[in-house]
Amino acid sequence: KFPIIIGFTMKLSTAGAGSTIRAGTKDNPNDTLFTLPNNSPSRSGFGDMTVALKYAPLSQARDPLHPSWMVGMEYMIPTGKIMRTTNAAVGQGLHQLKLETAISRRIAFFEPYFGLWGLFRFPSTNSLFKNYGETQNYATPGARIGLMLGAEFYPWSVPGPKDHEGKYF
Repeated sequence: KFPIIIGFTMKLSTAGAGSTIRAGTKDNPNDTLFTLPNNSPSRSGFGDMTVALKYAPLSQARDPLHPSWMVGMEYMIPTGKIMRTTNAAVGQGLHQLKLETAISRRIAFFEPYFGLWGLFRFPSTNSLFKNYGETQNYATPGARIGLMLGAEFYPWSVPGPKDHEGKYF
């Protein structure tokens, strides 16, 4: 993926009245980070590129006796300029590795599926994630894991082409 962002804005607000978010450093404990509501600048530009590889070791379309199984890996490269409160950039400044797997089995017009994924994020050298000392609890963006459950329905489908033995692909 080569993402070109045409326009992106974000608004942060609270349910009640406005608030002030303070940075709270040792040198200046009342340093203001930003106030709420906060509107980001209109952002645009070249984002972070993603390279992915997905493979299906088992495919119900190739062999009707087995389910379809997919394994995949995605790597997001921090190629975009890092977004800050003072610029209109769109990059995150993170290396991201996503590992995923999914399995499905079509039964007549119904195909349930199940999948698992994990997203592992690491700051780049010029990232906003920095370790400022022992009083800081978190210095990295952390990992995420997920679960997919769902189904697809095929009310009508046309069989694909046949191979040399007369079987459908």
